[in-house]
Amino acid sequence: MKTSALQLPGFFLLLLALHADATVRYVDLNNPNSTPPYASWSTAATNIQDAIDAAVDGDQILVTNGVYATGGRVVFGSMTNRVVVNKALAVESVNGAGLTVIQGNRAIGTNAVRCVYLTNNASLVGFTLTNGASRNTGDAYKEQSGGGAWCESTNSLLINCCFISNSAAQYGGGVFSGNCGNCMFTLNSATNGGASFGGILSNSMLVTNSAINGGGACSNMLNNCVLLANTAVTFGGGAYGCKLINCAVGWNTNSYLGAGIFGCIAIGCVVSNNTATAGGGAYNSQLTSCLILNNAASYGGAGAFGSTLNHCAIIGNRVGGGFQCNFTNCLICSNSAPAGDWPGVHQGYLKNCTIVGNTNGPAADNCNLSNCIISHNGPFSGSNVNLCTLVNCCVNPKHSGSGNITNDPAYMNLAAGDFRLQSNSPCINAGNNSFVTDSTDLDGNLRIAGGTVDIGAYEFPSPASTLSYAWAQQYGLPTDGSADFTDSDGDGLNNWQEWIAGTTPTNSLSVLK
Repeated sequence: MKTSALQLPGFFLLLLALHADATVRYVDLNNPNSTPPYASWSTAATNIQDAIDAAVDGDQILVTNGVYATGGRVVFGSMTNRVVVNKALAVESVNGAGLTVIQGNRAIGTNAVRCVYLTNNASLVGFTLTNGASRNTGDAYKEQSGGGAWCESTNSLLINCCFISNSAAQYGGGVFSGNCGNCMFTLNSATNGGASFGGILSNSMLVTNSAINGGGACSNMLNNCVLLANTAVTFGGGAYGCKLINCAVGWNTNSYLGAGIFGCIAIGCVVSNNTATAGGGAYNSQLTSCLILNNAASYGGAGAFGSTLNHCAIIGNRVGGGFQCNFTNCLICSNSAPAGDWPGVHQGYLKNCTIVGNTNGPAADNCNLSNCIISHNGPFSGSNVNLCTLVNCCVNPKHSGSGNITNDPAYMNLAAGDFRLQSNSPCINAGNNSFVTDSTDLDGNLRIAGGTVDIGAYEFPSPASTLSYAWAQQYGLPTDGSADFTDSDGDGLNNWQEWIAGTTPTNSLSVLK
């Protein structure tokens, strides 16, 4: 994943604004001479809440090492919080989350104590929030959610924090809402969103969290995050109902649907090694420029189930690359299934895809395909397609439907897994432009480079001829461009016109009438 220094400007600009002309209040758990207004280390407060109560909007609270596990204040209903930041303050540890801990009481019910409440424009920097919990009665959002932290909105900031072993009866075991940067979430649990619910997460780790839905995250925006080994009972082991950009979603599990992501939008993500009953990688999601790798499902759609995928690579998934999915400009490769099952795609709609190297059943079963290559799948007879509708596809044996060819696609290097087209590939200019919906191919190159789209996921970037290479090769015409506008049979039409008209370029009696 790529990390940009421009991804979290809001965090740092707000912190600078909070620190400008701020009065600093100090907190030292072991200070024997605590004296308000706690304006020096020698008079520091012994608990964080006292310093907050003495501060005004814009102040900075500096907290030194310790486990802050006493005190509490109710904000909503009967929900007790260990620390209530109810002013626009910057609360910061001196030595980071490893040495500065806010501890709640993980007992869902009347004795539950949440770690932190954060109001709008407040920030918490460099703390471990652990053993916090929500109540299981009262307002579902305010009292039953956010075991580690409850935030008024995404204007509440949490930076460089660790959320460990917190729980919520409803939403967000680690945190509810909020804007988290460079945070770690582990061993948190909730009904929805084991680590986080309804907030923004950037450059953060979500590891071994659990929930009924959204073991890692639910209803979140995630940027450059890692969601690893989270679990869910029903939907979304890694993430449920989230938008993920440049994230890694791996080794998550789900006993039902969508171990990696469920009901999500994913852009530039790696979704790998997730396991579910169906939709091991993704279920009911939209994925763009993603790698869907080595996921597993016992029922089907190990890579993706009921999803829309654009510019994705679906590789090495076990029990099907895709089930009831729409694929555009995708590579579907090396997926597998038990003998006779559907290793590649079942009941899918595919445009400009390359389907290759899938084993133990038909690579495309009961699908609609246009401008696709389906080749080198096996090892059984009929391993390429079964009960499919094909238009302008490269497949062997030949199938009914206009524009289909049976030629070897002439990959750049089949053995090495490079499925781009060689310069003499019959798939060049052999597609149908009416099926093109994207301006770029799987590599991000111009989708139509020679006037007519190529067959497959990759466009050859600089075709010498404007003719369909398969068509030209059929009649022994060169594909270096020299024959495009010559009249090979002297019937008054050049070869390009003969191709467009559907006549034979080597027979003067074959004319358009």
